[in-house]
Amino acid sequence: MRRHHFPHRVLLHDGLAILSADGLTVQDDVTAKFVGDPVRLDLAEYSNGYNDLFSGMGILKEIDLAKIPNFNAQDIYPPFFSGEMWRWDSKQWGIPWVWGVDTIVVKPDAIGFEITSYEDLLRPELTGKIAFMDSPLTVWPQMAKIASYGDKFPNLTKEEVADVFKKMIPYHEQSKVFGSSAGYMVSLFANGEIVACFCVWTALPIELAKQNVKTVAIFPKEGPAVCLVHSQDG
Repeated sequence: MRRHHFPHRVLLHDGLAILSADGLTVQDDVTAKFVGDPVRLDLAEYSNGYNDLFSGMGILKEIDLAKIPNFNAQDIYPPFFSGEMWRWDSKQWGIPWVWGVDTIVVKPDAIGFEITSYEDLLRPELTGKIAFMDSPLTVWPQMAKIASYGDKFPNLTKEEVADVFKKMIPYHEQSKVFGSSAGYMVSLFANGEIVACFCVWTALPIELAKQNVKTVAIFPKEGPAVCLVHSQDG
């Protein structure tokens, strides 16, 4: 799952490469392992928006595209092949491997009415039954949309940022909890603690279906937030 990051360690057994994975909870764990001494992973995924941070820290290793022949300009959609979030200084630092959107996810059988807008999350029936995920990459743009600054984000003035947070107070008062990862949201849904999440990855219904919990992604009138995930050689 996105925000459940899986660094991999390659082991050799009878001449075969065996890939083992460690589950991490949040993006900060990936950053911590990248700067470890020694670096404790061979491969990890990083979410869009962390490229500037990793570039400034100088902790990434350039990827040799000659070793990945199926990732080429002829076969890959151009914005994915040479996107600035994984290619800069004429070097390849990551490979995009999945993309999608973050949006409202709900348990329809537990709500009893149709969600068509973020405003619907403020209905009294949902008080204490929704959750926020702590993700500046997708939640903050959605907050700006709700506050009517979507076209201007992220270039907001201090006064406009203050106005965004002021307009989000009703959503804060509706929320049961703020969570650090999509995996945490899976647990909250599965345990019956929440019936809706303000903005989270649309793969959540797939993960919850494995636990026989029905949820659906809602695409409200305000629109979703686009997300990208990239892999990086450690």
